[in-house]
Amino acid sequence: MKWSFTDKTVVIIGSDDKPGEDVAVAFARLGASVYACGQDKGRLARLNALAKNELLTLSAEECDIQNKNNLGHFLSSFETGIDVVVINANVTFNYKPATQISTSEWQEVFDRMFYVSWKAAVLSIPFLKIKGDASLIFMTSSGVRNPSAENAISAVCSAGIESMAKTLSSEVASSKIRVNAVAVADEMYLKGQENTVMDVSGAILFLASDLSSYCTGYMLEASGEGISHG
Repeated sequence: MKWSFTDKTVVIIGSDDKPGEDVAVAFARLGASVYACGQDKGRLARLNALAKNELLTLSAEECDIQNKNNLGHFLSSFETGIDVVVINANVTFNYKPATQISTSEWQEVFDRMFYVSWKAAVLSIPFLKIKGDASLIFMTSSGVRNPSAENAISAVCSAGIESMAKTLSSEVASSKIRVNAVAVADEMYLKGQENTVMDVSGAILFLASDLSSYCTGYMLEASGEGISHG
C-alpha cells in the first residue's frame, strides 16, 4: 500500500531543526498541502525554495511558536480544519546530570519544550475537530527511551510529553482525533550520518496515515541510534 496524503491539510509547528524540516518535505512529497512555521529563517527559506523547485504545495512562514498569540494567529487561517498537526518543540540544551542543572535551566527547557507542546496542542485541537478522523503528533527527544545522567533534562521533559499524548488521546477520542508521539534522536546523534528525509519521517507518516487508525496514545522511537549507516 502506497501512502498518499492528497487533499490533506498538514501543519508542522516547529520546523527549526532537521527532523522538523524533513517531516514537512515528506508530507508534501506525498501530496499533502503543508504549512510549516518556525523561527529559523534559513530553514524556512530553504523549504520555500524546495517547494518552488519541486512544485510542492508547501509553505513555510516565520512564527514565534513560544508566543501563544502569534501561534494562535497562524492557526486562525485554517477555518476549514486541519487533518494532521505535528508539534516539534525540541530544543538544543546543555547535557548535564540532574544535580548540575540550575533552576533557570530547568525552567527554560520546560517552557520551550513541554509548555510550547501543550499550548500548541490546545490551540490546534479545535481545528482538528472540524475535520474529524484527524491526527495530532508530538515530536520529542529519544532521551525518554534512553535516559542517562547526561541527558536528564531531555528525558524528564520528553517523558512529560509522552504522558501528555496519552492523556490527551483519551480526552479527544470522542472527537475522532488520534494523539501519538515520536521520539527522535537529538541532532547531536544525527551529525555525520547520511540521513534521508524518510529516516525520521516514516514513523510520523505512519501515525498520520490510515494504517494506524487504531493507534492512539502511543510513543514510537525513530532515533536510529545503534544502527550502522555504513
